[in-house]
Amino acid sequence: MYSIQCNVRHSERAREESIGDPPNGARRWTLHGVPFRVTVRLRSSLLEKVVPNPPFNRGSGRRKAFSLVEVLVVIGIIALLMAILMPAMNRARETAKTLQCASNLRSIGMAIQSYANFNRGLLPAYSKTHNWPDDLTTPGLGVNDPDGPGWIILLKPFLAKDPDSPMFRCSNAVFDEPTVTYFMEARWMAMQQPELHTMPITKIKFASQYLLISEATTAKYYPAPFGTSSGGPDDIDKDDATWKCLVFFSDPREHGINMHAAGNNILFADNHVAALKGYEPQTLTYNPHALQDYDDIQQELPQQ
Repeated sequence: MYSIQCNVRHSERAREESIGDPPNGARRWTLHGVPFRVTVRLRSSLLEKVVPNPPFNRGSGRRKAFSLVEVLVVIGIIALLMAILMPAMNRARETAKTLQCASNLRSIGMAIQSYANFNRGLLPAYSKTHNWPDDLTTPGLGVNDPDGPGWIILLKPFLAKDPDSPMFRCSNAVFDEPTVTYFMEARWMAMQQPELHTMPITKIKFASQYLLISEATTAKYYPAPFGTSSGGPDDIDKDDATWKCLVFFSDPREHGINMHAAGNNILFADNHVAALKGYEPQTLTYNPHALQDYDDIQQELPQQ
């Protein structure tokens, strides 16, 4: 059945009825013998055929693939996040390595203080070239050296660490073999007459500026491709009695490196650690009694 609105134009009366489908070709209708005009208005809501959703076929249905634009947008977002996060992660990693290296030096400084307390206030003595573990069995090395077994061996009872321990290696060092990358300051003692290999720690007047232990950044101690050494066993008793060991990247006379972005870590005689990017006259000294650079102690000074 269709709902038909009938406008009956007779005596100005109107009525609405529900009638059946009009026959084909019919145009005029009569009601009780009175002709009238019928206007058919089909309600669209009733003409809409309700078709139920077809059941989902899991076997034949497929997920729509990502478009090229969507893929490029995702890749762009990932690249942007990596560009933001990677520098921050690298800075955090470098800061952690710098702090680890400073922690190593601070532990060595505490061991030096303990050694001095048990040895009449003297610093551990530097000596000739020593190797590990050959010093324990090779004649002429180790205990047979008249100047001693080396400052690292002397600190072993207070650190409980062997020379091949990571304690004596900068966290940024890239050597395959265990390598000592720290050296002991010895230039002033080596220039005295007679030559000194130790001194009382109390004689250091510029304790907050006097270099005690630092990172050996000269190329002379390391084999190629990192240095100019001819190779052989690593010297565990590194010191700067013969040549300068702390060489900064900015040094114009010798190729040096900065082990960290903040510079090279230095342990001072008062047991504080600081990183320097270059020599600072008011911050660093190689003379326990005065502010002097390494090259300024070339002349022999009277023993003090």
